[in-house]
Amino acid sequence: MELILVQGKPGCGKSSASEAVVSELRRRHGIDAVFVSVGDRLRAIRAGTVTSKFAEQVTGAAKALSSGRRVTDDLVTAVVDEFLTLRSSSQVLIVDGYPKYRQQLDPFECAVARASGQIRGVVYMDLPDELAVGRIVRRGSRIGEQASAQQFARDRIALYNSENRDIESMLRARYRTIRVDASNDRTQSCTAVVSAAMTLLADHIRRDTSLLRSL
Repeated sequence: MELILVQGKPGCGKSSASEAVVSELRRRHGIDAVFVSVGDRLRAIRAGTVTSKFAEQVTGAAKALSSGRRVTDDLVTAVVDEFLTLRSSSQVLIVDGYPKYRQQLDPFECAVARASGQIRGVVYMDLPDELAVGRIVRRGSRIGEQASAQQFARDRIALYNSENRDIESMLRARYRTIRVDASNDRTQSCTAVVSAAMTLLADHIRRDTSLLRSL
């Protein structure tokens, strides 16, 4: 099992780019790639659409989830660990925005090791704060008045900048990191992330291609 971590502030397009990488790996290279969103996993457990031995605890944290607050790191780590044990050793996981905080990194690395996985690298999507704010406002127009939406977006980016700076530097110190410009339109940004991910997975792609040719 090999993993690529896609990182970046809210509004940079991590989910769309991660899904584009998965599509590229499956379609062009025949690789069993999986899009991984820890937030989506927690919401699916809460909704009962996936089974988990931590369902009761996740349901109990529903209020935190629905209001956008953090679930305890211990619970998140347990859910991630459980998820990784269900994956095939031959899969490539494209992980959207996790780990988020420095205290999540070491437990995450331990969970990956227990699943016999390897983190191949990080793709970091660079986006200026003002562009991130604008995208969050446009994406979340349901929030209400424009002024309220603007303040919500600014608060979210400020929180990201204060809480996520450490994890960015820690990941960069431990893993090969490729930075891409996420200020372009979605298609260009996704193309840049796909290219970066293919670079990080070059050995895996060559190995799988050679295996297919030998069959």
